[in-house]
Amino acid sequence: MRSLRTLWYNLCALSLSACASIRNSYVGTPLDAQGQLVDSTRNASGLVISGEELTAYASEHFGLLEVTLENRSSAWVRIERLTLDFGDSVRGGVSLPEEPDVSAWYRATLQRNEVRDTNQAAALGALMLLGAAVAVAGHATDEPVANAAGRLAMAGGATALVAKGVDATIERAKRGDVYPETHLLAVPFGVPPGLFSKRWVLINTLGGNTPCVRGMILDYDVEGRGRERVLLRFRRRGDRSEWQRGKCDTRSGRRQAAP
Repeated sequence: MRSLRTLWYNLCALSLSACASIRNSYVGTPLDAQGQLVDSTRNASGLVISGEELTAYASEHFGLLEVTLENRSSAWVRIERLTLDFGDSVRGGVSLPEEPDVSAWYRATLQRNEVRDTNQAAALGALMLLGAAVAVAGHATDEPVANAAGRLAMAGGATALVAKGVDATIERAKRGDVYPETHLLAVPFGVPPGLFSKRWVLINTLGGNTPCVRGMILDYDVEGRGRERVLLRFRRRGDRSEWQRGKCDTRSGRRQAAP
């Protein structure tokens, strides 16, 4: 446990999220079988899902989201299938880039942010590794978590090592994986009991007619427990971002959120 805590502190130095809290700014709301909102933040599996847009990495057509899955139960939660729904008004107006487009976006944004702020560029690399570091036991249950985490701890020590690790992840994706390991849609993955997994998803809005995207529905299957759905609104009026700046006019009440 101490090694995991040390790893988290190290990565926080480069992380995109506030180190004071594991949870992201906006917490999702579960949906029942009829699609109605449930008066709870915790799903039947024990997961609490939160997320937010990482505005430092936004551009006109791209929004980067960080999503945290907290396991509040005493058992492993293993996600077998996961899809995203942005609502009827947005469907067809968004794309979730796969490789090699993720690689191209990553490198372009890294270069742009190096010009703006070197620390932001380093933090983007840290996010790509963070989910794998925290949830590493989900892929190697026969190995002590402390040992596995210790090998990854160096990622928080130097920007060059972080960048090298991200490049390796992208190379694995090029060899056949659709998404890098810590991508939200890179299933299956496990969330250890009492711990969490931080993941990310890149959203590409297509053309100028896509309505403001402020939320999405996560629809997923949990091994041995069945299907769960969560409505996650990841930005509100008043949030500032380069992504869809013309569409998400936070000063106007006339813009409609989706879904």
